[in-house]
Amino acid sequence: MAVYTFGALHIDPASNPAVLNTGTWDAQLVTHALSRCPVDRFSNEAITSLQGKISEELMVFIDSRGAKNGNDWYLCRLTDCQYFFISLGRIDDVTLAKPFFTKHLDGNTYLCAFIASDTAIHKYATQICP
Repeated sequence: MAVYTFGALHIDPASNPAVLNTGTWDAQLVTHALSRCPVDRFSNEAITSLQGKISEELMVFIDSRGAKNGNDWYLCRLTDCQYFFISLGRIDDVTLAKPFFTKHLDGNTYLCAFIASDTAIHKYATQICP
């Protein structure tokens, strides 16, 4: 993620994650990172056995796992310090928001990714992992 400079103001989302709910968030970069990952890495068993390290650039926080409506949910981070949520299961565009990325895994199982906005974090903490 880039450092943004406006005159004397320097915004570095890696050192100040409070700015992640702004225009500095790059959904396209996250989409590319998720697209490059093999589908067999997106299961509870694989995530646990890999200790959350899905790829060189993608970390899933295994302790963040929550379950709701048959889906498993996790908080993730890219190496550039962008945070986002994923769900494994059916496509769910209600619990957190509409996913910005969806990938078919197997059968009726999908990987969906959601921006970790302040609203999504609140919903995650109150509805998925209270």
